[in-house]
Amino acid sequence: MVDFIAIYRSEICLWKKKSADYHNRTKRDAAIDKLAKKLEELEPSATPKSVLKKINNLRSCYRKEKLKVENSLKSGASADSIYKLELWHYDLK
Repeated sequence: MVDFIAIYRSEICLWKKKSADYHNRTKRDAAIDKLAKKLEELEPSATPKSVLKKINNLRSCYRKEKLKVENSLKSGASADSIYKLELWHYDLK
């Protein structure tokens, strides 16, 4: 899954709205196909549709965790009660 995330991160046309390729359907489809091939290693029945679902799932989980961390920091809670991350890929660089 780390490789999947790395490929997604490298395919700017899938996530950076200001990219010139963001609206290029051909490049986006090629990037999704590349991700589908990688996902097939983990899930043999992977399709481009399942790739989009996986991306959406990873992004929504990331946003929820980020929001929990930000809210716990804003609350003025002590260092002991700050929300601890549960996602293994939250700090992935």
